[in-house]
Amino acid sequence: MAADWACALDFSPPKLTVVLDKAAQTCGPVEQTGTFVLQVPTVAQLTLTHQAGTRSLSRETNSNVASAAEGQEAYVLRKEKESPDWSREFNLERTRMGVEAKMRSGMRSL
Repeated sequence: MAADWACALDFSPPKLTVVLDKAAQTCGPVEQTGTFVLQVPTVAQLTLTHQAGTRSLSRETNSNVASAAEGQEAYVLRKEKESPDWSREFNLERTRMGVEAKMRSGMRSL
């Protein structure tokens, strides 16, 4: 998770300053465990570092979950119309197994 600010404070002995906003998702785990790790990214990690610092999974997750749930609901309803002899329970179990297989293969993630 991204910190709000990290920079060198002193060189001898080496010291860092790290700022975490109490409202940020990063703060809770640090306060709970009392530990953190600071990684200094390489130039090759520039894009990834920018994304980590500008996106919040906590804000995006609810939207992504709602979108995925709506897609699964539409799929189940469509399959009910296409195969009226399939029970809703069968359809839901079939859908669950499909999503699970895609997650295991890396095609989907939570």
